[in-house]
Amino acid sequence: MGLINYICQALWQTILFLLIGVLPWIAVALVMQLLSNSIRKSLAKIFGIQGYIYLTAPGVMIHEIGHAVFCLIFRHKIVEMKLFSPEEDGTLGYVNHSYNPNSFYQRIGNFFIGIAPIVVGGLAVTLFVRILTPWMYNSMMSEFSKVVAADGAQVPVQIVKGAGAIFLSFFKLSNFSNWRWWVCIVLAFAIAIHMEISNSDIKGGLKGLGVI
Repeated sequence: MGLINYICQALWQTILFLLIGVLPWIAVALVMQLLSNSIRKSLAKIFGIQGYIYLTAPGVMIHEIGHAVFCLIFRHKIVEMKLFSPEEDGTLGYVNHSYNPNSFYQRIGNFFIGIAPIVVGGLAVTLFVRILTPWMYNSMMSEFSKVVAADGAQVPVQIVKGAGAIFLSFFKLSNFSNWRWWVCIVLAFAIAIHMEISNSDIKGGLKGLGVI
């Protein structure tokens, strides 16, 4: 009975870890994938393929930097890296890396390397908002603190209110005459559009997820 209880507890802890620590990132990745695909098609029609590629080049670079950072964290060897190198097959940049398949830590790293563009991209957008539009950053942090302080039942309501307040603050008329706001918009958009994970990212990430 002791062994059965141990196995049941281990399985339950694993399920909780996946639900709390892993699945939210997968959900975010899927949503970003859908949004990016839709917006990419619209931008390509407006600016043309080449226009879209060079307009969002900063996002490509942040995307690849994200992979590289997590390669270093999980001790993967970076074989070759190009932050921005448009090619005919649609590749805009890449990070080729290798790892020791006998290392449990490095195998788990495949998952986090795969989702790295979402993590690093989100941090980069936050950083640019903090530097270029500090009033927006303060508004975001204020609304976030309200969500954290809210009671359980009020959290969804506070999230909706906070999102509305941030939206109105971000697009108020006075912002349109501020060059810092425009630079922030362009950079944030370029980064966000590439906060998706490619097919190769998904394949690598699944290897790590399997180990987890």
